[in-house]
Amino acid sequence: MRRRPTGIWAQGPILQADSPPFEKMDDPQSWTGDSTCSGYELGAAYLYQELQRVSPMSPLAERVVLLGNAVKYIQANYVEKGIEVPTDKASKTVEAIFRWGWLGYSLWKLRSFRSPVYDFELRELAGADRRTEDGARRLRSHGFTFSAAAHFAGKGFSVDFIKAGLKPAPDFFISRNNDRFPCEATTKAPTGKIGPGHDVATYFSHVHAAITEKKPKFREAQYDHGVLLVDVSPIYHLVEGAHFQRAEIITMEDYDLCKRAGEEDLGFPPSRVDRVLSFDDSPFAQGVNEIRRLLDGTSIRSVMFWRRLIEVRGDRVVRREGSNILGTMRGRKFWRYFPSTSVLMFPALDEKLVGF
Repeated sequence: MRRRPTGIWAQGPILQADSPPFEKMDDPQSWTGDSTCSGYELGAAYLYQELQRVSPMSPLAERVVLLGNAVKYIQANYVEKGIEVPTDKASKTVEAIFRWGWLGYSLWKLRSFRSPVYDFELRELAGADRRTEDGARRLRSHGFTFSAAAHFAGKGFSVDFIKAGLKPAPDFFISRNNDRFPCEATTKAPTGKIGPGHDVATYFSHVHAAITEKKPKFREAQYDHGVLLVDVSPIYHLVEGAHFQRAEIITMEDYDLCKRAGEEDLGFPPSRVDRVLSFDDSPFAQGVNEIRRLLDGTSIRSVMFWRRLIEVRGDRVVRREGSNILGTMRGRKFWRYFPSTSVLMFPALDEKLVGF
């Protein structure tokens, strides 16, 4: 039997809570599922509050209202009567509140970086109608942009959304310790259904398409040290669990170069940069080599792959999130800030290392 809802759910519709304690979202315990005031519930309430601020009559605001009504209906017709909630009804509602709750928490983390451009992007998200193909794409795209920006805000970066102009431009800048990186977030979803099993070549074909589409945004000189953020959640199963061949370091000359870079420029031990890719005939190596070619002539130095998944398993909801970085040596200025993130390094085509 499903656990009785607590916190705002138990008190009534999520949207009717008076002065929700949003600051509790910063407490990790509020996301464990055992707290008296769930972070996801508070996140959904904060999302609604932000939508009311910029676009109160928007389709997304309406969806959040419907979510609150669904919670109230389940509360009144099942929980309060001691009746087990049907799995299909509970799963859809729980999955929705987790999705919109996390988006609301992302906006909460960005509250210090509001700007006219931020409000414009939020209105674009709010006006997306999921019933249309374009609306569903905008929900994915703008939702991921806010989530990615919030991730960096949580890591101590400041965030500055970039105003769209006549020339292509990334989504936002992140800054920390006088370092500034332009970031573009993309959620280019595959067309059609992808079957189960590992298919590294198919995975990279979608990644290559995303890079091809977005790399023109980094052509301006002001967008040096660019970071491309790719949400690979819909296709991650193609490579999950697959084993990739790596080379520690191709030659001693390369090792010495990496060691000097680590000791002199970065301040992290040489072991942090000892995962240089070997370019053989494997689909993975060929996929990475094509990324090198696609990035040539642009200012993109790092590609960060994101995966996000929400699963309803019986009476539990599991949220999985992770990332990996594929970066050039010149991208070390960015990925040194993520010591616990797996980094696969490769020389860019204009970085003439021995052995490549």
